Amino acid sequence: MTQMIQDIRYAARLYRKSPGFTATTVLLLALGISANTILFSVIDAVFLRPLPVSHPEELVRFVQTIPGSTGSDQYDYPFYLMLRERSELFVGVLAQLEMNLALRDGMIPERSRADCVSGNFFSLFRGTGAAWPCVDSG
Repeated sequence: MTQMIQDIRYAARLYRKSPGFTATTVLLLALGISANTILFSVIDAVFLRPLPVSHPEELVRFVQTIPGSTGSDQYDYPFYLMLRERSELFVGVLAQLEMNLALRDGMIPERSRADCVSGNFFSLFRGTGAAWPCVDSG
């Protein structure tokens, strides 16, 4: 224990002798801690917290894969309607379409991603579409 106290006193004397090095060290330590905190907050929000639904273990996603194609292909709208009307196994069925958009603010277009969802999206996820007036409940 006495050795540790002597080491701390020695380190404090060295830091007092070089204030520039001390300031740089403290600043880099603060930046490292804040970057770690931000990274953990993002990972926690995206990966670790459960989905905002009542029973996330009951979610099912249908993906159509065609041999020889890259990625997954989309189902057509009539298939979604048929599945929604004839489904007795699911509480609800919703549709989602991912789109890449080019938005322009002035002269420079910017890439963006959007999801088009069916009107029952928010009711199935126990939310409301009141904050999103562009969502139709049909």
